[in-house]
Amino acid sequence: MPHAEPETDPGNDPAELHDLVGRLGTGGLPAELLARLAVERDDTRDPFLADYLDGVLAASDTHLGLPLLERVRTAAALSAERLATLLVADVVAHKRAAEGGDPALRRRRVRHALRFVAVATGTRLADVDLPAFPDGPAAPWFARTVHPVTAGHDGYALVRVLQAREMLFTVLADDVRAATLAVGDGRPAEAAELVAHATTTFGRATMLSRVVAIPLAGDVRSARYERFAAACGPLGTRLREARPDTLAGAVAAEPDSDLVPALDRLDAARRRWAGRLAADAARDPLRLDRAA
Repeated sequence: MPHAEPETDPGNDPAELHDLVGRLGTGGLPAELLARLAVERDDTRDPFLADYLDGVLAASDTHLGLPLLERVRTAAALSAERLATLLVADVVAHKRAAEGGDPALRRRRVRHALRFVAVATGTRLADVDLPAFPDGPAAPWFARTVHPVTAGHDGYALVRVLQAREMLFTVLADDVRAATLAVGDGRPAEAAELVAHATTTFGRATMLSRVVAIPLAGDVRSARYERFAAACGPLGTRLREARPDTLAGAVAAEPDSDLVPALDRLDAARRRWAGRLAADAARDPLRLDRAA
């Protein structure tokens, strides 16, 4: 198979390929190179490389690289909650190193990202020690879980924020499923702690929208959020409509349970998060190609 010109063909080195993607964007890669990468993706036995090449070949401004992100999370033994913090910390590092653009906007994003990290790590804003992805075989691949589609707009901050949001939705779904089991097993105190944690997690998801306004367009809807919603069931005034295999249904079966007000607080946090998204979309329907 013919190769692209040397200056646009990184050979078989993932680091050189990622550097090329950074300069040209996935949408600017030559057709010959893309064809070769497709063959390499199908032939490789390296699951990290296969996931990375899937992202490069997708050439989509809404591709979040979640398969590779989950693979590096597993390899580094990180919780979804911890990875969300590292992703937002990476926004700070990226923005501090960036040149050009609007300095005021860059400072605002750094400030809000630092606040997220401070809350997540339980430290004062002034004392935040920016965490980094742990050293190890997965570390180089973490850096490759975001790449620009075009050379002019990399959308780095928005992609990282959307990835962090997906991690938080993973936490929400896990909390709700565990709480449902706890209710069924007669462990209401444990269930209450899990619901409280889910409520806090929604608050952190709302904080993400202050770093970068998250669009409401259908192309960034989250299957992970849908898994949370399905496991939780309807809240608020629709609590009694819930299926018995959901958290809402399990709690509704005991109307005097202390978990009823806990679910009300969870619903209030969810509504604040949804309201923030709607307000951002109405004010500025952000697109990924304007989010660098």
